[in-house]
Amino acid sequence: MARFLTLRRFAFLTLLVAAGVFVDAKLLPRWFPQAFGGVWGGLAAPDDANVPASLRDLPVVLIKGRRNDGPVAILLSGNGGWWGIDDGIAEGLARAGVTTIGLNSLAYFIHRRSPEEVAAAIDRMAASIGPDRPVILVGYSFGADIAATIYAHLSDDLRARIRQVSLLGLSREADYAVGFMKVAGGRKATIPAVAAIDGPHIQCFHGADEGARSGCNDVDAAKVQVVEVPGGHHFDGDYDRIASLILAGMPSQPRNDAIRYAGMNRFAWLAHPAGMEAQAGKR
Repeated sequence: MARFLTLRRFAFLTLLVAAGVFVDAKLLPRWFPQAFGGVWGGLAAPDDANVPASLRDLPVVLIKGRRNDGPVAILLSGNGGWWGIDDGIAEGLARAGVTTIGLNSLAYFIHRRSPEEVAAAIDRMAASIGPDRPVILVGYSFGADIAATIYAHLSDDLRARIRQVSLLGLSREADYAVGFMKVAGGRKATIPAVAAIDGPHIQCFHGADEGARSGCNDVDAAKVQVVEVPGGHHFDGDYDRIASLILAGMPSQPRNDAIRYAGMNRFAWLAHPAGMEAQAGKR
């Protein structure tokens, strides 16, 4: 009987998702991600023993790079959770020595969040991986929309540390909830938010196959480095290239156009201070 009731409950919740029923986040039990994370794999927070104890209440993953200085990355995942593209980019950054702390957006935004709540979580993430190191704020898809619209809400201290904002697969609107937790009128325009970012270098990545669907078409190219890469919304799965291009944009590093960087040996310029010129000279 208990098993039958459990199946009925699961079927009911599945129908809610399929129907797109609008539910206030407060009505959804807080144990939902844990109870059903095994069904939707991206919903559960990554099991990572490296995560500091101070962040165990957040669905975060920490992927350590070998460098104890230089920039660190904060990566906001897509609304599918922490899957291949998010993990692949984080691993690529780690191979270049950059530590990444990532937020599983599906698990976190299963409840509707306020901008202030999200900003406080990101501030905590940044503080956990070094209060003085420069930060690259990275968002993919849903996470890119959040990154664009949350920047103005971050603390002054964190904004002063952010050297670059890298928006991967940006759309034109952000919603601070996922799936059937979305509600009418809860969306925020991303393009004006990008225009209002003042200080850090900004990148906007889009796949060549995305066409007019990409929000990168609408940003000010005089202010934002628009990076077109092969493929669609998942960039043909070449996540090492994405990681390399993110790091290539850092203001403290040699800068050039995306085509030149894409042809270089992976991360060679990071390993050697004059690496970009050396690699370019071999071509």
